[in-house]
Amino acid sequence: MLCAALAGLVCLPAHAVDCRDPAQAQAVNATFEADDTARQAALNQHTAERLYRIDAEAKALIAAGAWTEADRKSYFGKARSSAAYSKLEQSKKEPLFSVQMGRSTASGIKTSNPLGACSYALSTLSAYDDLRGITDTQYDMLENGIIAIAQAKGVKLP
Repeated sequence: MLCAALAGLVCLPAHAVDCRDPAQAQAVNATFEADDTARQAALNQHTAERLYRIDAEAKALIAAGAWTEADRKSYFGKARSSAAYSKLEQSKKEPLFSVQMGRSTASGIKTSNPLGACSYALSTLSAYDDLRGITDTQYDMLENGIIAIAQAKGVKLP
């Protein structure tokens, strides 16, 4: 949407937008709510797809007789309580705060401080990328463990 709002200008990635330029700031502010909603929906969809795949792989291990439901629960419990996974979970706090702060501030100040609102908006939209990266790293950890178990047990995963 950001690109559509900047019609007539070169479409730049969000981080390349110069909020000091009133026209660019206005364009970002004009589409922020829609961009925010779209980014959140995209993150939710991506997360759901990753979880679906991980769940299907775990179910394949159970269907092949290589795992029981107790094995599955134990694996996910241990994986999610590992230091590495927990550290990643903690690292989500900052981008989640950025999203909440940006949502509550950008829309409210876009008339009185359009340049500041633009900065909040871009920070919010960028935070979704951070959240996706962190979550993907966590899901990669879960999935890589399942893949290793499947390979060790000779189970073909979907």
